[in-house]
Amino acid sequence: LDSATGMKLGSRKTTMGEVGTLTDNNSGTVITVDCSVTPDFFVDYAITRSTGRRTGRMTVAASPSSSVVYADDYSETSVLGVTLAASLASNTVSITYSTTSTGSNAAISYSITSQQQ
Repeated sequence: LDSATGMKLGSRKTTMGEVGTLTDNNSGTVITVDCSVTPDFFVDYAITRSTGRRTGRMTVAASPSSSVVYADDYSETSVLGVTLAASLASNTVSITYSTTSTGSNAAISYSITSQQQ
């Protein structure tokens, strides 16, 4: 257990929880991961926006300097107007967001789990 970075049990590592803001009617990067170190990972997250909530998990697999594939599975109490995606540049996977205009920012909390080789 490393209170600064997370917890490791065998080859499974989970980062400490992080929080961020997804700005209304905007897009940006929420998370970056060095896929030469961590090519496959899960992002467990919760998003709140106004009175709506979403809980989900992104599954990401990347080949450094080649390609990234992902799935975003979630349940939400109402349509939040938030889209998450994964992209690859060099050896960095970026988890990005885009939001529609509702007049409210969204809050995200997340942790990353991976199998360490």
